[in-house]
Amino acid sequence: VIGEFDSLASGTPQTHLVFPPQFAVARNTTVHVAERAARSEITMVTPRPAGTADVTFTAVLGDRLGSKDSIQWFNAPGAIWVSPMGRRPARGTLQADASMQLISSPGAAGPPYAYSLNYADPAGTIPAQHYRARPSDLAAITERYYQDVPSAGAWTTLGAFPNEGLLGFTLVPLALPGQQIQYFSTAPDLLWSSGYNSAVPADGPVSGGQNGAFQVLHAGERLTVDWNRYPLHPQPDSSALGRVPPPFPLLPSAIRSGNTLTLTVTPFSDNQPGHLSAGSVPGTTVVQSYQVDQNGAPIASGSAADGVPPVTLSSKPSVVRFTLDAARTGTSYLLSTSSHTVWTWRSAPRPGATVPSSWYCAYVLRHGVYVAVRACAVQPMMMLDYQVQGLALDGTAAPGPQLIGVRVGHIQLAGAARITGATVRASCDGGKTWQPAIVRRAGAGNFLAAFSAPAGCAVTLRVTAADAAGGSIAETVYQAYRVAD
Repeated sequence: VIGEFDSLASGTPQTHLVFPPQFAVARNTTVHVAERAARSEITMVTPRPAGTADVTFTAVLGDRLGSKDSIQWFNAPGAIWVSPMGRRPARGTLQADASMQLISSPGAAGPPYAYSLNYADPAGTIPAQHYRARPSDLAAITERYYQDVPSAGAWTTLGAFPNEGLLGFTLVPLALPGQQIQYFSTAPDLLWSSGYNSAVPADGPVSGGQNGAFQVLHAGERLTVDWNRYPLHPQPDSSALGRVPPPFPLLPSAIRSGNTLTLTVTPFSDNQPGHLSAGSVPGTTVVQSYQVDQNGAPIASGSAADGVPPVTLSSKPSVVRFTLDAARTGTSYLLSTSSHTVWTWRSAPRPGATVPSSWYCAYVLRHGVYVAVRACAVQPMMMLDYQVQGLALDGTAAPGPQLIGVRVGHIQLAGAARITGATVRASCDGGKTWQPAIVRRAGAGNFLAAFSAPAGCAVTLRVTAADAAGGSIAETVYQAYRVAD
């Protein structure tokens, strides 16, 4: 039994939650709950002054057979009061968590900052709900948001403990381009994922921007994360969790199940591992098309607006070539407006190949329940990341010498064949004429490309790379970034 009492008398939601001790039922039973028992307000003290944007209380209840159910209460803004409970359940389990998001005031000095905090109570109990976020226990991420056209957007963060279910915080306004610092509570099994939207219309859903993968952060960790940093181009799904189980399994971006090829990449994604494009703002025209060749002969093609449909391959070993074209036009996008990417790799059936439990190949319906299938072979599809040195938040670089870092690798779970080389070319006229860049190695799979670009140049980049297993990638990003006037 949980007693919930809600009020708006103070102008903001006030929730009082009463958790009476466990009791046995052998006949008709009446249980009394009193609102005044919820005497402990959830509070969190932060190192820097910050106002509460939202508060969440989660209770995960389990029976003696192992079944669990998660219940969450959320106020934004507002307050939640809870009745402390020191006696563990005699049957079943209880896990309580308290969460808050707090943000700096608009007049605070320096970049805006926020706290995303989630604390697990001792198993089976609900102590007094007062928490202190100590600097040594927090991870800090300086987040830089790149955008060519200024807009009023918003950011949000998701958090999760195992079995808790996803914890969603408030959508917080964000002036783009811009930056902020986000502080996170940390625990070995606490997952965090952030993302942002470049448009928050009053009469429609949020849209645009990038979404981030879940990650485990560590106490004292200090990171810098770039969002939407140009060039934008197709990227695969990826996980940064290692052995920590994600809230839900991921689908590898290129898999073969028998003779069926499944391909999933997201155009207009940035260069931070785990970031994927969150779509485009209203009023934008997006066109995507694909073609799959086997041993030089086309076997599938069409629109990729709703993804690439499954492709049937020959059962014999062959060379697969996958081409993806993506373009978007509209006043909200001036840079990285289109891309043309061609992947090639050698493929053959691999009976018995599987993926780890944190990934899946497909879902099938068995006895009325969807079950993850993990029997498939991840294909050795290559991938690229770019790092334009000296890039400003509006996507511009200074005229003259240009230096671009290029990282070449393979999608996760694929065989990591040695990268044999890379070439880079640049154009200021949309690809009509090309200037070869001077490319030198900077470690395994890493290259530095140097060339010169005049003021006002909208730089189109063309990168090719190959691996020792016969795979390759060739990518052209049109108007990838701009050289300032």
